[in-house]
Amino acid sequence: MNRKSYVGVGAVTNSKDANSLVREVAPTASHLVQIGVMVDGKTLRGEPSAFPSQLPVSVSVADIFPSNSKALNTIIYSFRDPELRAKKLAAELGLVQKIGGNRLHAVQLNTVWPPFEGVIEFKERHQLMQIILQLNQVALDSAGGSPLVVAKWLKKYKGAVDYVLFDPHEGHGHSLDAKEARKYLAALKDLEVSLGVAAGFGPDPRTFDTAELLLEEFPGLSFFTQDSVCDGTGLLSLSKATGYLKNAFALLEGSVS
Repeated sequence: MNRKSYVGVGAVTNSKDANSLVREVAPTASHLVQIGVMVDGKTLRGEPSAFPSQLPVSVSVADIFPSNSKALNTIIYSFRDPELRAKKLAAELGLVQKIGGNRLHAVQLNTVWPPFEGVIEFKERHQLMQIILQLNQVALDSAGGSPLVVAKWLKKYKGAVDYVLFDPHEGHGHSLDAKEARKYLAALKDLEVSLGVAAGFGPDPRTFDTAELLLEEFPGLSFFTQDSVCDGTGLLSLSKATGYLKNAFALLEGSVS
């Protein structure tokens, strides 16, 4: 596996912030900055979201993404539809890819065990598109809280999912439970996917204490945060996000202070 690790930021809503974040990456760095733009069913249809501070109107999504080799431009597609069928999912992901434009690199699926046939169908049509599958608490609970069952279910997506993101709190700023994360990461490490963890990582270096322990055991781990780098209104705080990136890069380079 030769996928690069990334440091992810959710709720990016404009190109100015996106370009500022990417500039934090050293030219010689081997990792990427994930520019995460939130999309849901409403914005996919061109309708205003109930959370406009974090979800831009779909017609503007492609303009947010920077043209930079250090960016992992990602649409974070959030949906919960227990009746969703594979063909419909593949079609929806096709729309996601379309609004992302030519600079889109990845689609992150924030949902609960989407139909694997639909994910595979989309991947077959767009082989260069990276797929990130979020493992939220509902997904973990539906597998009985068993890392082995989660690993078994993930095998159904073989060849279609590139990254798996352990994200039980769905980006809501909670601290990382390293013991719980380690159980799942250990069960998944031999699958043909790259691994990542999401938590309340931020500008305070102490928010990475548990992540540092995991990185020793799981080199190449990716990181993601959202609410911890936003202000009280839900808007991205560039100063907080920049501080988070500096901490994460220092950790990945083995020089956290």
